[in-house]
Amino acid sequence: MKHIVTVIFAADDQSCLGVLVLMYFLSRFLIGKAVEPVEDTMKSQKEFIASASHELKAPLAVIQANAETMESGQKQKIILDECSRMSKLVQSMLALASSDAGNWKMDIRETDVDCSCENCFHNL
Repeated sequence: MKHIVTVIFAADDQSCLGVLVLMYFLSRFLIGKAVEPVEDTMKSQKEFIASASHELKAPLAVIQANAETMESGQKQKIILDECSRMSKLVQSMLALASSDAGNWKMDIRETDVDCSCENCFHNL
């Protein structure tokens, strides 16, 4: 009688293991399907940032060149200041697009944090 009970539990363990394996693969499949739209959205966003930053560079350069030919005055200063600010934003967008594309390599080195903080403080 003792051997029969053991066989029943062994069969139960195998079916339980089968259910767990089935649940594992089913959950991986469903998670993959759920993540696909997020991955597509992120890809579209990266492409938009890269395209927008490249498309903004040319008109911004034209505006800046025209502003430099204006008479010196308050309006010229405002335009050039805004062009400078926009140029920095476009450069940041280009850097973001470049980092998203995986074009960056990290150069990891040991550094003295105290010395770096002290340099930052003195540069203020």
